[in-house]
Amino acid sequence: MELLAGNARSALTHLLAASKAYPSNWKLQQMGESRQVIINNAMGCIYGSILRKPHLAYGFFRTAISACTPEGSAKESGLVSLPVPWRLALQYNVGLALLQARQTQPAFDCFLNVLQTFHSNPRIWLRLAEC
Repeated sequence: MELLAGNARSALTHLLAASKAYPSNWKLQQMGESRQVIINNAMGCIYGSILRKPHLAYGFFRTAISACTPEGSAKESGLVSLPVPWRLALQYNVGLALLQARQTQPAFDCFLNVLQTFHSNPRIWLRLAEC
């Protein structure tokens, strides 16, 4: 709610408090999600959309993606295997951060990867046109 209201400091405070409140083996792992991925994605959204720091947002999104394994690979590495829509949402967020940082060619490549699955989403076409 704080993120939607534009209050970055409060959103960061709530996010960090929530990340410390839940143990690392919280039920997310059973649901196929990772606390590290969710928190890094949220941090990237805060830094990218409210604070207008696309390079920091890019770093958080890349950290979230690096905490994932490719679909179907072994989980003994301690990494989580995310479903395709989650993975593509992270890829879209990376593209947005790159576009805000005026790195249009890598952003275009990110949006093309997302477009292969979500070809009927007009936002992706809009972002491609912006690139």
